[in-house]
Amino acid sequence: MRAARSTTYFAALLSSSNPSSCFTTSFSPQQHTTLSFAFPKPTSFTTIITNNPSITTISKRQYHSNCQRRRMHRNNNNFQQHSNIYTTTTYRGRALFATTAQSFDWNHVPSIGSTQDEAKRKLSEDSTADNSSNFRFAISASEQTLGRGTNGRTWVSNQGNVYLTVALPWDSLPVPVTLLPLKVGCIIVQNVKQILSKSNAKVTLKWPNDVLINEQKVAGVLIEIGSDAQDNNYFLVGIGINVVSAPEVPTSGAQRGRKATYIRQHMDDDNTDDEAMISLSEDLARNVATQLFQWIDEHDTHNSINANDISAQLIQEWKQHVDNWGKKLIMRDDADGDFATVVPIDVEMDGQLRVRDRFGNEKLLCADYLL
Repeated sequence: MRAARSTTYFAALLSSSNPSSCFTTSFSPQQHTTLSFAFPKPTSFTTIITNNPSITTISKRQYHSNCQRRRMHRNNNNFQQHSNIYTTTTYRGRALFATTAQSFDWNHVPSIGSTQDEAKRKLSEDSTADNSSNFRFAISASEQTLGRGTNGRTWVSNQGNVYLTVALPWDSLPVPVTLLPLKVGCIIVQNVKQILSKSNAKVTLKWPNDVLINEQKVAGVLIEIGSDAQDNNYFLVGIGINVVSAPEVPTSGAQRGRKATYIRQHMDDDNTDDEAMISLSEDLARNVATQLFQWIDEHDTHNSINANDISAQLIQEWKQHVDNWGKKLIMRDDADGDFATVVPIDVEMDGQLRVRDRFGNEKLLCADYLL
């Protein structure tokens, strides 16, 4: 029987001899502070957090020395009921997140083909053990060798950036699926803004979920559908965030796109070393996954909150991060590679974008690509 989804962000498991077989998570080189509520101590598993809401500070080396393999604390019956935790990560004095979320399987590996493909494999294999339709997990990697973007485009996935897939059970969404990209974009932009809070960089959203720094793309999202062995469907939210590098994007031709940038380029501390940035990427990936699950938990589909109210709140939240209303954007037509100019007007309740073309005609965009 598979453990009851009790692997969480701070409870990492590291094997220096075979890191790809383990689930790991990293602290920043400076410090990691963790606040926790009653957390039992499983046999043969060294907890690194306090048993009361107090702060513990440890170094990255201390953290890894306390980590053990994930399977050592499987089948611990007390783990699941106490796994609603509160954590805070600091990076050179910046708080990356402070959030609560129910437990989920956190998986980080140094390199992978594609986190999306690995998520599909994990669904087909790991979810068979308990016949679960609510298998919650996230897969993160520091590098991808077969990364892909929307419409089959290649997503250049050099080492040190965020490559993440979050698996959301089909029936767990509190809003229509067309609004999911907007929520993911909101979570990413808020985290990037926090990291760059001491810089003058302008971080915004472009419909539906591209994150921009000074009008250059720093993050993108790919949402696919996956199924487990029992034919339970999941949304696989693939997220790429440029942290230490950005690819060269063609400026002409059918594959042209918006110029890309990366977070490190806009940080006020030019002396940040590579190891620190890799740790930052891992923490950022984990934080985005945590906040997405937190949003699901806060708006459980079984509660009494009206779905229309949740949708309205989400759209309002999304609009706060957008500043291109009334500005001309280029729309790519993937059918023939042509480009057209449109002006964003508003977002509908279902997440579609209302635009006006150069002839003054209005239309709704659902899955179009805007440069």
